[in-house]
Amino acid sequence: MTTEELRQVLDWADEGALQTYQSGCWIDVAYNLDFYGTIGSKEAFNLYRRKPTLTLRPWRPEEVPVGALLRNKVKDAYRSLILSVDDDSIYGVANGSCDINCDTFTAALEWREHSLDHGKTWLPCGVAE
Repeated sequence: MTTEELRQVLDWADEGALQTYQSGCWIDVAYNLDFYGTIGSKEAFNLYRRKPTLTLRPWRPEEVPVGALLRNKVKDAYRSLILSVDDDSIYGVANGSCDINCDTFTAALEWREHSLDHGKTWLPCGVAE
């Protein structure tokens, strides 16, 4: 591999996490200077790829987990419980309040996370595609 080809590989690798194809599946690779030294041929280069990025889309009404706990991504103390859903919004009641709050599906994906296990784990308010 020429110096120019190696430079292109390094530039390509620095754009994101890498994976290599081994034993029939893609596995994550920690890239560092030792790793770069293992790429010595175009054949080896063909066995690597950038790790695909996860893309999320907003929930559809039938996908919303009614009864789940919601929290604000920025201010963890702002939590609410999902009470109901209509065609384009999620309705919930905030902690310590009788006020009903409302989020569109897009706003929920951007600003909220939900929990199905009483706040032990938090997931995005959307579906991976």
